[in-house]
Amino acid sequence: MAGGVIRTGIGGWTFEPWRGVFYPKGLKHAAELEYAAAHLATIEINGTYYSSFKPESWAKWKAATPDGFKFAVKASRFCTNRKVLSDGKSSMEIFLNQGLTELGDRLGPILWQFAPTKKFDRDEFAGFLALLPERLEGLPLKHVVEVRNATFADEKFVRLCRDHNVAICNSENENYPLHPRRHGRLRLHAAALGRRRDRDRLHAGRARPVGRTVQGICLGRRAGGLPPPSTGRACPRRPGTSTPT
Repeated sequence: MAGGVIRTGIGGWTFEPWRGVFYPKGLKHAAELEYAAAHLATIEINGTYYSSFKPESWAKWKAATPDGFKFAVKASRFCTNRKVLSDGKSSMEIFLNQGLTELGDRLGPILWQFAPTKKFDRDEFAGFLALLPERLEGLPLKHVVEVRNATFADEKFVRLCRDHNVAICNSENENYPLHPRRHGRLRLHAAALGRRRDRDRLHAGRARPVGRTVQGICLGRRAGGLPPPSTGRACPRRPGTSTPT
């Protein structure tokens, strides 16, 4: 099977505790994305989970990043926090048409994150996956689902994702289902990372590029948890040479 690409990055880029540690002291807040993008291979845009942004904002984000960089975009909660997922078509259209295409070749995976209370129902989830478009204004889309209920530890769920060419996000949390042989994204949180050698082992054992599947490692940044990467060992921007931080 042909090799894929592993990109290591962070969820978001505006963190006050990182200023003067990862971000140089005195760096303008407006320049933080540009600085982070120069040291990382990918960053997740989190704000899109809560609200929409104007096309100008998306164009500005693209302009702040170098060639080869990729954004992961978290889908709107109005698309995933629903009793019946297939009823969210209009919300999905609003989310997708707010300006994502302004990112152009910087657009990476779109993350569809579901609440821990959302249980697996094959027919309902199949209906949701059927709504996900393959392209948007000619731009190819890559979709990733993050499920957080134990009922998704089901081979039927994995087959559904495979049939729709949708990747699975594995979140390093003992309460969430793990699909170690079929994932497109790995989300690590400080509480689960432990010591450096444990993190290295986790990266080495699970972060394997698999063909065309979207691959990535997103480090969590909860308060009091994972410290910011130092510029001395920040993740390299060149894909395929990820360094745990």
